[in-house]
Amino acid sequence: IAQGALDYALGYIRERKQFGRPIAEFQGLQFMLADMVMKVEAARALTYRACAIIDDGDPNGELNSAGAMAKCFASDVAMEVTTNGVQLTQIYEGTNQIQRVVIARNLLR
Repeated sequence: IAQGALDYALGYIRERKQFGRPIAEFQGLQFMLADMVMKVEAARALTYRACAIIDDGDPNGELNSAGAMAKCFASDVAMEVTTNGVQLTQIYEGTNQIQRVVIARNLLR
């Protein structure tokens, strides 16, 4: 779910233009994307760890804990990344991050 939301949002921000340029060029959105991909990769790593424990036959009895961590973290990440992905694709005259860029530019004049 998280990977799908990330992929969709990434494609969208590469195409959507604001102020005459793709919104993917805005640093605030790049920060959001970086956070999204880091969390997806972390969730994936926890899942792979649980799978490795299964492959090893769970010699230390860690599978219940490792599996629970992977499930809990991955489901939280799915919600967060999906919510952020929706925010990146809001069309109402730009995302909230774009509005923050406008506000900051006006303050820094």
